Amino acid sequence: MIEKIKYIKNCGKFTDFQSSNAPGEWDGTFRRVNTIFALNGLGKTTIAQIFTSLRGNYSRIKHKRNIFHSGNIDISLVVDGDEMHYDYFWRDSADNQYKPIPNIDVFDHYYSDNFLNVNINIPLYNAVFKNTEVLWEKYDVLAYELKDKINRSKSIKTELNKYVSITPEDQLDINHKSELEVAIHKIQSEINKLDYEMEKECESINSQINQTPLCAKYVSSINTYLSNFSTNFRIEKLCLSSGRSKCIDFVATLNGKKLDDTIVKHAPSEGDKTALSLAFFLAYIDILPDSEVEKRIIVFDDPFTSFDDNRKNATITSLLNLKNKCQQLFLLSHDLSFVKKFSDNIKNKNSLLNLKIYNNKVKSSSSICIHNISEDSMSGIVKDYMNLKQYSDGLDVDPINVANSIRTVIEVFLRIKFYDVVQSIEGVPMVGVIIEAIERSHLLKGEIINELRALKDYSNGFHHPDISGNLVNETELDNYVKRTLEVLPKIFSS
Repeated sequence: MIEKIKYIKNCGKFTDFQSSNAPGEWDGTFRRVNTIFALNGLGKTTIAQIFTSLRGNYSRIKHKRNIFHSGNIDISLVVDGDEMHYDYFWRDSADNQYKPIPNIDVFDHYYSDNFLNVNINIPLYNAVFKNTEVLWEKYDVLAYELKDKINRSKSIKTELNKYVSITPEDQLDINHKSELEVAIHKIQSEINKLDYEMEKECESINSQINQTPLCAKYVSSINTYLSNFSTNFRIEKLCLSSGRSKCIDFVATLNGKKLDDTIVKHAPSEGDKTALSLAFFLAYIDILPDSEVEKRIIVFDDPFTSFDDNRKNATITSLLNLKNKCQQLFLLSHDLSFVKKFSDNIKNKNSLLNLKIYNNKVKSSSSICIHNISEDSMSGIVKDYMNLKQYSDGLDVDPINVANSIRTVIEVFLRIKFYDVVQSIEGVPMVGVIIEAIERSHLLKGEIINELRALKDYSNGFHHPDISGNLVNETELDNYVKRTLEVLPKIFSS
């Protein structure tokens, strides 16, 4: 079990994150079920890659060193009671030995992008294909023999090319050329025969593999998930990928029509590709023995890319079923509603921890805090006012949303305080018209009116589509947020 993050330094956006026991801060300790919400670009995938690296695959994080800060990547975690430290590789802090954690499975965009082409991973091979090992042996012998004959053929062809421009007078060389042509023809015939034998052997191996109970269960489970995700794909059988030893390939149909490799790999939509890869991943967990699943730490990094609401709901159902079986589950996502719906369906709240990655402006680093999902999910004036307060307190809030909230909050405060004035205005008055009506009624002091107009003019710029894409000057925004929070109580005290 991944018990705790102590610190992450110089890794992606985490230039200086340390867990803390200070009031209101996260002490770094995880629970059995953990959600981590983050807007894109704050380090969500970095966390998933750190967890992946615990299996011994350092390629995901070794290139994540932050080039704008001095020092190498430095990470400290507590896993199964042992403090694990990473600088160039993971090692146990007690004995300085490398200890890979093989029971971590991660579903992320790497898996989604490559699941059709990657070698069968060791847990999957042991679970489904281990008892079919004898079936690969003849294929491997044939493959070696074929490779040897192809290499001999290439060597003879190279020698044959020397005689392309031989003159008729050189009869000896011409005879030798003829001998080479006969030899290469003979070897090519042997290659063709071996190709045919290998094709037949592949068909035999694939047929026998698909008849094994575990493989049949695996394929059935994949198709169940594909049905749950409302796809029209169906996996007919798994097979040994031609020319590549121990790689997953499969025969698929779409609405009953067999698909060739090109269509399977390139034609499906992004949502269908994600559904296929997620189905393969979840089915792999399904065919593991219960005793093995109980040991698994399973990480999902945005498992629903390009999913519509129906597929998202099906994914939530699958994750909820899985969290009851595995040792520990992590869900990382940029979709707040998805995280909330998943969290709301967990009955034992003591097993659940909701976290949020935010931009810590003081440290110029991504940090992790306890996530109040209910608060973040609020809408309307409460949410807008909270945007201003949280931004003022230094928490990470989208600056565009904050700038937009200024005008909205001012308008609502004015509508409540000066209800009668607003009702007397014809049509649907905007905030500028409301301020003018209040000014004509002499209900607010001139300096307050001027301040409201200045705040309105600033915030207006972020409500118009033609300029809302502009980057926010946060120094300027800090000033306007502070002024807004100062003027609001003056509206009601007037």
